[in-house]
Amino acid sequence: MGWISKAKYEGNTLSVYTTHIKEGHIRANGMNQSSEAEVSEHFIRHGDRITYFSVIYDPVNLDEPFPRTISIFNVPNDPNSWTMPCDDAESPVICRKITSLTTTGSTPVPS
Repeated sequence: MGWISKAKYEGNTLSVYTTHIKEGHIRANGMNQSSEAEVSEHFIRHGDRITYFSVIYDPVNLDEPFPRTISIFNVPNDPNSWTMPCDDAESPVICRKITSLTTTGSTPVPS
């Protein structure tokens, strides 16, 4: 595995904090990502919409935090599906996280 994630709910927000990330690349822009990088992710539920907000902190390769925001919408005819751009270079990772959050048989993301 190689990373450590801690998560907690705060109202309508699921926050995930990840450390001990292996060296690699930031998918959004192709920059190098060091093993000192940390990621803060927030899944904020607004009815039929989830705002995904992440910030990458990398003291080796970034002069300042690198934020990203994506909106995900519920598909009205299938309550277990969420629509987002899964063909984007970064989105498959986020798609897997959202799918696991929304298809567990219960409602893990607060409504």
